[in-house]
Amino acid sequence: MKWECLICNAQRNTRLAPTLCDCGALDSFLPAEQAASAFTKATDVKAEPRKRYLTGDKELDALTNGFPAGARVLLWGRGGSGKSRCALRWATHIGKTLALSVEMEEDECVRSAREAGGKLSELVITRDENAQLPSRGVRCLVLDSISECRDQEAMLARLTAWATQTRGIVFMVCHATKAGQYKGPTGLQHWGEAEIRVRASKAKPGMARLTFGKSRFCANGSASVPLVRLHAV
Repeated sequence: MKWECLICNAQRNTRLAPTLCDCGALDSFLPAEQAASAFTKATDVKAEPRKRYLTGDKELDALTNGFPAGARVLLWGRGGSGKSRCALRWATHIGKTLALSVEMEEDECVRSAREAGGKLSELVITRDENAQLPSRGVRCLVLDSISECRDQEAMLARLTAWATQTRGIVFMVCHATKAGQYKGPTGLQHWGEAEIRVRASKAKPGMARLTFGKSRFCANGSASVPLVRLHAV
């Protein structure tokens, strides 16, 4: 029988699987017809760099070098901390944005975006959490908030599929619990590529402090961003 080493691709013809390969690998042999598809060499993978999009908030952009295409970003914190404002400003700065405003009325969503300095000309809004998600023409989705969705697990799956298909960026707003954790379905803890806690700054009124608890595209750290800016159109 023909065996192949998963590490160095050496082949041997023996009745039983060899234990030790000449490359030093132990228990690395599989039947040759299985070995070809069992592992993938890193040199065979085309890992193109993801395009990154700046938000216009200098400290944040310095920390992240921009949010990468297809990123899923969880923003969480207590009420009034600035989660929605940040998400709407960043998203509309990046490009055309669809806000799934499950929690806020449309006029309140517009007011939050305007006061944060968001680009209203880049913003469209729906309050229907089951609305059709466009496959092109939209760069960012803002869900505000997952805590108010009726079928939260289904929403996580929909937004993941949208980000993967379109390479658009999803900003998901989530409330904090009294225990200081984010409030949402079980799957939420694995959903985001970045988890950002938002706190209103006590030392700097009108500012919010962002703390990255997890990030797959930048180093963990913190940044200060404004809650109020000059109105944009």
